Amino acid sequence: MMVKVYNVTEYISIYRCHTEYRTEYETVHEQKCETKYEDKCETVYETTYETTYEQQCQTKYETQYEQQCETKYETTYEKQCQTKYTQVCEEPKPVYGAPKPGYGAPAAPSYAAPKCTNVPKEECQNVPKQVPREECKQIPKQVPREECQNVPKQVPKQTPRQKCEKVSKQECRNVPRQQPKQVPEEKCQNIPKQVPKKECKQVPKQECHNVKVFFVRFMEN
Repeated sequence: MMVKVYNVTEYISIYRCHTEYRTEYETVHEQKCETKYEDKCETVYETTYETTYEQQCQTKYETQYEQQCETKYETTYEKQCQTKYTQVCEEPKPVYGAPKPGYGAPAAPSYAAPKCTNVPKEECQNVPKQVPREECKQIPKQVPREECQNVPKQVPKQTPRQKCEKVSKQECRNVPRQQPKQVPEEKCQNIPKQVPKKECKQVPKQECHNVKVFFVRFMEN
């Protein structure tokens, strides 16, 4: 059997939608205002001044001198010595002994322990030394002194009075009106559409092949 493919067409429905707008009217309220004027009075305060006297003092400074002393140090050098001891030893002297019997040569010399003595030696050096010295000088100093005097001063004073003026005032009221409004509305419909589709069928197919055939011959007597 053989499978054969056929192209066929079938119809399907597609659901499509679109938005349409319809106009609706709604009632809205808007404010309408008008200006009116009225008298408005208030109490205000005016500033007036009166003269008073007050004592004002200020500090002045006078220059006075006072003696200030400080101790300074000068560096001097003095000689300082100390005794150190150095060990001095004599060179060892060889001591020859009597020759051994049967040998003409004298025996090897032996050395006695060296004699050492401590020899004093004075070493001196200059050592710095701080010597105090007092120095004095006149230092200026500011001494405060207070001076006072009566100074005139303007003192503010608040005086009340009535002040009136025309004041505008807005009076508003709500006025209804019709206002159009676009309302979206969705509309849908089915639309047919051709869709290709493949179909498969089984088709008979003839197949051939070689077959071996044997023939038998009979001999007549």
